[in-house]
Amino acid sequence: MAIKNFQAIDKSTIWDVVLNTYGSVDQIVKIMQDNSFPNVNTYPINGQQFQFDDTLVENQNNLQSNLSNSKFSTRDRTTTNDSMAVKYEQIHETDYTSNADGTTIISLPDEIGNRLVFIEKEIRPIELINWSWNQSSGILTLLNGTTIDNGQVLFMIFATLIQS
Repeated sequence: MAIKNFQAIDKSTIWDVVLNTYGSVDQIVKIMQDNSFPNVNTYPINGQQFQFDDTLVENQNNLQSNLSNSKFSTRDRTTTNDSMAVKYEQIHETDYTSNADGTTIISLPDEIGNRLVFIEKEIRPIELINWSWNQSSGILTLLNGTTIDNGQVLFMIFATLIQS
């Protein structure tokens, strides 16, 4: 086991941290337990250090990229001048199981208005260039020959804008 350190950046969520380190949300519980992180609704502080086991990293290219300068940071937190309301994004995970071979168009009406952050097919991430998300209609389109076959599962992370 090789323990590495990861430094969270501004506007990160714990979901960002686990994707930046392990390359998959599968290790969310591990990273929270290993770093005594309270819950998924708590946000990392800019510069907060997280330790992780790099032998469990699912995507080594992702790890190299994110330990350098390119890091996920999906939380949007702003204050408006008019109402002084705080806006932030709440992350949630959903999945879709295909019932036909070669599926490329997927309707997700429950996700209308939400921002799609990340997609994983079975256990492999799908690159951004291989999908298109229409936030207004809730339609996910797989591109460039990317398909999902009968019984295969897409795991997706969405961000919902919340105003309090």
